[in-house]
Amino acid sequence: GWSGVPLIMSLRPLLLLALVVAAALGDAVEYGEGGRRKAKREDLPRQYPIDGNETRSLHFDYTFLSETVMYDVLDNKLDAPSIFINASLTFDILHHGAGDVLAVWRLNECFSNNCGSPLDVWVDFRRGGNNINGVYLDKDDVSDDFQPRWNFLYAIAHTIYTPAEFGEGDEQYAKTPYGMCNLLFTRPDDKRFRRQIDKCDLAGSTNVTRVDGLLFTRYKQDVHYLQNVKVDADIVIIETVEELALASPFDPNFGITVETRSHMEMTNRTFRVIERLCEIGYDADKCAVDIGLRKVGDRLYEQVDMKREVEQKYQEAQFASALSTLRGVHSDDKAWTEDHAAGFGALLIAAKKIEGAAAIGKALMDGDNYDIRSTLATALGALGGAEAVKTAREVIYGEESGLTRFGSQFLFGLAHHTHAPSDKFLKEIMYWLRDTPSSSPLHWEIANTVATVLHRDCDRSVSARNACDKGKRPILEKFVSEMTAREEVEKVLEVLVNLPNPATVSFASSHLCSSSPSIQLRAVQLIDRAPTSLYSTELTYALLRVFRNTCPSPSSTTASMTALNAMIKSIPDSQTAGTLILRTESLDSPLDQELWAYLYDAVTVSRQFDATKDSFWSKLRSFRVFRPNYAQRSLNADSNSFGADIAEFSSFAGRLRSSSEFSKGVFRGSNIVMSAVKTGGAKLAPEWPLFELQLVSTGLESYVESDHPISDVTNPKASLRLSLLSHSLPAFTVFDGHQAMMSAAMSANGQTIRVFESAVPLRTFSTVYPLLSGLSVSLDATAVAAVRLFGSSEISLWNRDSISEIHVNSSTALTASASLILEGENAQRLDSKLSLITGVQSRTEAKFAAKPYRFCVNMGNDASVISVSTLRIDDEHTKEPKTQTTRSIRSLPGHSWALGEAMRKQCRAYHQNL
Repeated sequence: GWSGVPLIMSLRPLLLLALVVAAALGDAVEYGEGGRRKAKREDLPRQYPIDGNETRSLHFDYTFLSETVMYDVLDNKLDAPSIFINASLTFDILHHGAGDVLAVWRLNECFSNNCGSPLDVWVDFRRGGNNINGVYLDKDDVSDDFQPRWNFLYAIAHTIYTPAEFGEGDEQYAKTPYGMCNLLFTRPDDKRFRRQIDKCDLAGSTNVTRVDGLLFTRYKQDVHYLQNVKVDADIVIIETVEELALASPFDPNFGITVETRSHMEMTNRTFRVIERLCEIGYDADKCAVDIGLRKVGDRLYEQVDMKREVEQKYQEAQFASALSTLRGVHSDDKAWTEDHAAGFGALLIAAKKIEGAAAIGKALMDGDNYDIRSTLATALGALGGAEAVKTAREVIYGEESGLTRFGSQFLFGLAHHTHAPSDKFLKEIMYWLRDTPSSSPLHWEIANTVATVLHRDCDRSVSARNACDKGKRPILEKFVSEMTAREEVEKVLEVLVNLPNPATVSFASSHLCSSSPSIQLRAVQLIDRAPTSLYSTELTYALLRVFRNTCPSPSSTTASMTALNAMIKSIPDSQTAGTLILRTESLDSPLDQELWAYLYDAVTVSRQFDATKDSFWSKLRSFRVFRPNYAQRSLNADSNSFGADIAEFSSFAGRLRSSSEFSKGVFRGSNIVMSAVKTGGAKLAPEWPLFELQLVSTGLESYVESDHPISDVTNPKASLRLSLLSHSLPAFTVFDGHQAMMSAAMSANGQTIRVFESAVPLRTFSTVYPLLSGLSVSLDATAVAAVRLFGSSEISLWNRDSISEIHVNSSTALTASASLILEGENAQRLDSKLSLITGVQSRTEAKFAAKPYRFCVNMGNDASVISVSTLRIDDEHTKEPKTQTTRSIRSLPGHSWALGEAMRKQCRAYHQNL
């Protein structure tokens, strides 16, 4: 034992006598022992209170120091300015309830001169686990409509008290102010404790993703608690490290990171006897209400304002700035810049934070925005929501608006809306559809958009998809039942291709053997769009009848090829499909050599991208009955299918799929699909169809074949259908009838026309988060693709040849903007932007002077320009903010794409006959 113990024991009577004398003299001087002070006599702890109106209390003094830094790349972290908060504060435990505690944090003194004037923060928390139950403020200190702002006192409460569920264990996946996160509480060492929050599915007021993996957001915090070595077991030191980051896999120089560190240390612990607030054991939340406190949040600090004090004016200024940017880039119609995409994203984010529908509607009617009305109509649709639909009906489709020509842009934007799931929104679109006569083309355009909106609503989660597939989504069932009851079956199927689900697939399957070739084609196209999980054995046999041309009415080769695509897609989930296809092979050359040439190419393409399909076909072909022979490989046909990964960029690949159909050497149609594919995963990567262009024609044989019998002349017809991100626009008829065809041919003089222009939001994210340093951060991010489609065609009926060109310009921009907010004002702002400007071109040359008709297709991409820029603004709220910009640009050369052996063969034949 310690040798000083006997001495202390001998001095105990003297110490007690000194205490009595000091009390009798009313000595008010506090004294300490072991670094801890105790107050005068009436504040000393007692076994029991003096009377029933008093209780024991603990009073603590703390110091607090935090640092917040924001930067774009790690190399710039040291040069980035930090924001410090340094203060002393007090903490009082005032009431013990039935397992919960009511306490208050107060500012004592601010040393950094930036603490503001924070009100006392009252907290209700659980004993033992320190689980936060609620946060309060004193009603006597504020007005009824007062909303507190996030400050370092709330940050301290958030540091000490966990949002984890009480009694659910030390490791949880729970709701936090940042979203659903993994919370882990551990004890790494004696008297040391640790709380970690990471692996968050970050929540935002706007959070819509069309293509996964474009932007990454990450949040994590690490809090260490050091316990007092004394028997009191107090937490005397708390240290935190926090990180919020946004980045993209495409470029390490793009992104924003916010880091905070804080240190709290106890300087005093005092026992006191105070007037009792409530009866011992009375629930802390009820006690808080009884003593005049007002609740401002539960575990997530819901009613604590973390935004700017002038948020509305700030966002209105951002909206006006975005309008100015768009006016600038659209003033030159030939220009194509990164701001075509970035400006659209900035406008959309700002509109979501104000009364966006009204603001865009007003901008549409402003003459200064004449050049960007098409963009504004798309933005109004992309905003989504019931108010956007109402505004469009009044401003764009109003009888005296004069803006009806921009209706298609609004509907396109609506199909790609960024609105949160809302039945009110869906009902408003349905009301509009109901109020529009079915005889009007607008009715079917609206229905085409409604189908995509409902499909996206079903795809928002697994539970929503299950509800839709099981018929438990009333608004979906109403739309499908009303559409399938219509007599215009072809139009209905054209609309429902945007809404593949069990009900629509069943409807389409009932028309697979329709006597109308156009209805049959629409039906099989819908089934080909549907996921294979909706396929059944009965449907496989129905598709087989279309493929084999064994329906009561003849099936077109186009329909047979589309049915074949659906069957191949279902393999190997449906092994029956593979055996049924190969059983149709004949030992001799098949009658429809174009169809079988396409089949062998399509199977090759499917095996190229899917190892399971490759294994299935290898196994199937190993059986003697299915072994290929020479006759099957020596087909005289031009129809083909091709697929290849044409470009790789970080963890993504650009995938091209194309197919062409011919009949007796005459071109019948083609389909081009460009998709984004995530690479590097162990499983089969999903494909996001970005762009699809489908051309279908009939009846051309009558006009290009000199020996075609007059009795077999059919009406010539050709149509185009464009799809972006799985939303198919209404089909566009190129010509229908002999006169229209001749007019189109005579007008094809090689002039370039703009076929389509719009912007598609791929990712939108907007939120504001609390930081443990006492600041909050406002974070906005967008990924937008702007697209222009040009086309030209030159046909010479005299020389019987043609040249057709398609050029697609794309501008894709990823933007991020973060603002550190202190006491309601912007302390720092950092913007980061990554952009890609490129183009894709296709040139088709054909000669139909004599059989066999020859053609050659060349495709490739233009040179690409990639730029990364950052903008830092310090002291943005002052009259003279400090700004700093950086920018880097690099170029990638363009190149042609190899389109496979079949196309090389065609091109060689074409150039030999020139």
